[in-house]
Amino acid sequence: MKKLLNIAKNLAFLALGVFLFWLVYRNENFSDVANQISKIKYLYLAIAFVVAVLSHWLRGARWALLIRPLGYKVSNFNAFIAVMVGYFANIAVPRLGEVSRCLVLHRTNKISVDKLIGTVIVERLVDVVSLLLILILTLILQFNKISGFFVDFYNRTINSPGHEGKLFTTATLIFVIAVVLFLVGAVFLLYRKFKEHVLVKKILGMVEGFKTGFMTIGKLENLWVFLLESALIWVMYYLMVYICFFALPATAGLGATIALVVLCMGSFGFVAPVPGGVGAYHVIVTQTLMLYGLSQEDSRTFALVAHTFQELVIILIGALSFIYFSVAFKKLKADDTTESNTAEAVS
Repeated sequence: MKKLLNIAKNLAFLALGVFLFWLVYRNENFSDVANQISKIKYLYLAIAFVVAVLSHWLRGARWALLIRPLGYKVSNFNAFIAVMVGYFANIAVPRLGEVSRCLVLHRTNKISVDKLIGTVIVERLVDVVSLLLILILTLILQFNKISGFFVDFYNRTINSPGHEGKLFTTATLIFVIAVVLFLVGAVFLLYRKFKEHVLVKKILGMVEGFKTGFMTIGKLENLWVFLLESALIWVMYYLMVYICFFALPATAGLGATIALVVLCMGSFGFVAPVPGGVGAYHVIVTQTLMLYGLSQEDSRTFALVAHTFQELVIILIGALSFIYFSVAFKKLKADDTTESNTAEAVS
């Protein structure tokens, strides 16, 4: 039953992404899009490809650094392979990548999955803080444009006729607080009643593993290296967007600040629970570029090219990483079997 619910949920998210994509491109003249794509300067995409791979390598290196306080030494290459396998899995099923990359290192380096998930959560928290800082910087540099975007959205949806004053009412706030208190109380009572149950103990064991992973950031020997790598990852993301601007004639004249805005807003599209950010990224980036006077057609084309480029990088490098891992794991398993048989023969 749980498996069916997960399948239904993933199909629903996929349907949402397809719907958003259709919403953006339903009136698009794809012959014009094909004409613009034919003018792409692939040299810039080649440079962006190198930058993209470097950003993923840095993410792997940062993860390896975060794992060391657990008492395990993971090579940057192994961590990179695991990260790319995770990204590859995320294309099919959102959020599957976090578990997938932990399983890769569990099999190659014999590290507890619970502890690894704890380090992944730390990574995600660092990414959230980084994105928040980028959002603040973007708002400082482009406050009028960004605020105009949200005011326009508010006027078209929440403040449209029939919606006045209905977003946050006292009754709604009281209801939300009551529900939160009820859920907290229910969890506490259930814990008190079933704390000796095997399932509860297993959950507590997982929480302990997460806690161990969380504590790694305070035990890092090279905290400044970790912070530098975190900053460089987002610098690489930014450069990807900016370099992609030069690949299309319509966006070649856009400035560096606009690239920062597109990176910031586009990141929220990838955060959306749809496979690979499909649809959500296209909607957000299209609307963002239109704020700066780019035509709807040109904005749609850039969103399509930029998203497709990023997904192709993940598909290509992710698929190669998965193949490498599959072959390497089989060899590792065979070596373990040989050693085990040798040990039995000696004894």
